[in-house]
Amino acid sequence: MPMLMLQCKTCGEVFPGIYVPEASTLAFKTSATNADTSHTCSRGHNNDYVTADYMDWSWLPLKSTKVIIVTYPDSFRLQEAKSLVESLTDSQIVKVVTQKYLNHSEYGVGSGKAEEIKQFALECKADQIVVDEHLTSRQIHNLEKLTGAQVIDREINT
Repeated sequence: MPMLMLQCKTCGEVFPGIYVPEASTLAFKTSATNADTSHTCSRGHNNDYVTADYMDWSWLPLKSTKVIIVTYPDSFRLQEAKSLVESLTDSQIVKVVTQKYLNHSEYGVGSGKAEEIKQFALECKADQIVVDEHLTSRQIHNLEKLTGAQVIDREINT
């Protein structure tokens, strides 16, 4: 079932509008009268939409972010890390790596484990590595440089 999308008229953010039956997107846009509505984007911009504003973007391939999780071998921490990553709508966990100590000096993990993560990141073309521990900016930099993937630690700084 195709999704007709809306685009914020202020910031350009694209967000879901409504689902319509297969092969009826054109019929919807030409005949619908109850689609005129108001939506607020995630940045808080309120927009008034009419039927003509709905866009059919079902032809776009959706890209999933491939994520490697690095966490402790504790079952609670492992499940928590997986749940957090799975809660992100476009994330796909491709590998979970467990490490007893996540406070080594150069990468946050030992150099052997870092090489293992690097090889897997290259093989599966991982986009992100989520480390279930606080890393220094130097450790993040070193791991990103080694793996070619974005590294996110337990304490995301915005």
